[in-house]
Amino acid sequence: MFKFILALFFLLGLTTAFNPFNPTSLPTARDPLKQPFASWSIWNLPLGSNARFVQAHLNFSESLTIEPDPDLIFLDPKQPTTNYMYSDAAWTGASRCEPTSPSRVLFSAPYPANYVVPSDGNNYGAAILMSDNQTIKQTQPVCRCTGTGPVTSYDVIPDVNLYTDGIRGAHGGSGLSAIGGTIRLGEFIPDTTGAIQSVRHALKSNLNAAASYYRQGCDRTSCWRWPAVDCDGYFCNGGSHAYGGTNPAVRPGSLLAIDFSVDIQKLGLKTTPAQSLAWTLQNYGLYLVDDSYWDAHALETETSPEGVYTDQFEKAWGFAFRSNNNEWARDVQIIYKTLSVVDNWTESLYQQVQASNGAQGAGGGSPRQPWAPSI
Repeated sequence: MFKFILALFFLLGLTTAFNPFNPTSLPTARDPLKQPFASWSIWNLPLGSNARFVQAHLNFSESLTIEPDPDLIFLDPKQPTTNYMYSDAAWTGASRCEPTSPSRVLFSAPYPANYVVPSDGNNYGAAILMSDNQTIKQTQPVCRCTGTGPVTSYDVIPDVNLYTDGIRGAHGGSGLSAIGGTIRLGEFIPDTTGAIQSVRHALKSNLNAAASYYRQGCDRTSCWRWPAVDCDGYFCNGGSHAYGGTNPAVRPGSLLAIDFSVDIQKLGLKTTPAQSLAWTLQNYGLYLVDDSYWDAHALETETSPEGVYTDQFEKAWGFAFRSNNNEWARDVQIIYKTLSVVDNWTESLYQQVQASNGAQGAGGGSPRQPWAPSI
């Protein structure tokens, strides 16, 4: 249906209305469950004119895979209150299905009735809205192997509020959010008219740490940068998975974007979602939050009772999100080769931008896009 609608508009000479390189209008209101956190949150800030770029020079092969890293988004606090039990399986390869100790409860929170999350090695960072409709609990990696089985997880971080900065979260390779920056259902997807609404928030990505993330020896303060608060525990002693990047600007927490001097319409991108992604990355950027652990880049995508983003993507476009050889994958490679780091993005500058009431963007200076509407 979407392809038919797009073809119809093309025949009518109206495709310019749906050029993904051109932004759609800024909405006048914002749903906090769809795009959470304050307008001045790092996840919602557009880039600023004073952003200082250094080329990222990411290391990856020509056969690199683009893949999703599923974030579990549980935003219905009316779901059954459930004990989230401790499992030390984590990323050891052991089964996460059963708790390590049946008596150790990490916390109690809503969990979608009969909802299954497999023990398949994915990160499965979860963001869970509590009954006050403001508090978000986060944990990783969540598992429930059967609809009536125990819910297990490994790590819990401090709660955040839906209406504040939302920086912290359950991505263990950085300590950053499991919901802020996630590609949500409907984003980079045609609507019922065939149009693609501009995605007006920063995204999140994982790189292969062994190839791209920088460290200085085993100094733990060297392996991450603000807004991250940590890096992977194996950053210096992980054998072939230890951080091995050579660019000090590229670490968990780095804000990557397409330099303003780049004409994204001349990148040769073939697919519409990649063209729309390029626009978002030149106006909002992406934060590095975890390790893909192999020759792949990942973008964090929604998995929830409402749907699985990658299923929606494939249904809309006719090709898989996860690939190393379709046109989408080749387009994403082009985009990642183009990325630079906003190297002057620091906590002190963020505080200045936060206080500017819409006058500045990430990296300082005039925002390239208006701030998101307040919630």
